[in-house]
Amino acid sequence: MPKRKTKTKAKLQEVIRRIHKTEEEPNENQPRRTNINQVLRYREQIETEEVRQSINATGDELVDKKEGIIRFALQNPNGIKLHGPGGRGILEETAAIQRLQIDVAAFPECNLSSRGRRTREVMENQLSGMGESVRIVQATARSEHTAKEYQPGGVLTAFTGKITGRVLESHRDPWGRFSWTKLRGDRGEGVCSFTVYRVSQTSGTGLGAKTAYKYQVQQMIIEERNRSRVLQEQGLSIPMSNRSHLNPRKRLLEDLAIEIQKVRQSGFHILMMMDANEDWTKSDGKQLKEFMQEMQLCDPLYI
Repeated sequence: MPKRKTKTKAKLQEVIRRIHKTEEEPNENQPRRTNINQVLRYREQIETEEVRQSINATGDELVDKKEGIIRFALQNPNGIKLHGPGGRGILEETAAIQRLQIDVAAFPECNLSSRGRRTREVMENQLSGMGESVRIVQATARSEHTAKEYQPGGVLTAFTGKITGRVLESHRDPWGRFSWTKLRGDRGEGVCSFTVYRVSQTSGTGLGAKTAYKYQVQQMIIEERNRSRVLQEQGLSIPMSNRSHLNPRKRLLEDLAIEIQKVRQSGFHILMMMDANEDWTKSDGKQLKEFMQEMQLCDPLYI
């Protein structure tokens, strides 16, 4: 959960930009859908030595997966973006999934709206065109403000290959903060994979009206108004906590705790992939550390 900075993404972006500069501009009369010939060309590009050296994982050196191994990965892309002529170029996220043999890829802060589906379709086309079964789970805030691809926050999880056959059900947070997917396991057991994005801001000072932080605060205000209205109709007083609890970071952890308890009661183990924007190993990471202890979660980097 501690944030670890790396130059890998920047290097990959530069490599892909140079590759796309050599591509021909698309014919506007042709459909924008990624076809198999394009995907095969992308696959060749992924296998170039320059791209190989630009995609690295944190931790021990990765080796080819053995049969029966499932590989999970987390990367905050700070927005999944289309590339190349007509937006049909290979996505950095697609390249990483293929190069690192990832089965479940979690992308918190994907910055994709529910109305703009093109980026998601491009990713699905590229992964399925490479011979992989694909299932994508996306959670985004329900906003009427935009019909574009971009919307702050949100999470996206890509399941590829044989793991897609183990997907049982998924849940999407209506505020776009997290999603979870239950995966069928052996011996009557299973794993529930969470993808979570927790806003970094601790206050709304200076933030725009359409930021993820402001959206979540607005949703909490709506909740408080509705709750207060019900209490007023019942002739009851309104607790002070109902007027002041407007902390998106704290609220996320509270809602996650509820979801975790529900999932565990249904017999599934928890695998949490989260950009918490907080380092639990430091003195100012007390809130996240207490959450991990209460939920009996451990950081695999510190086992």
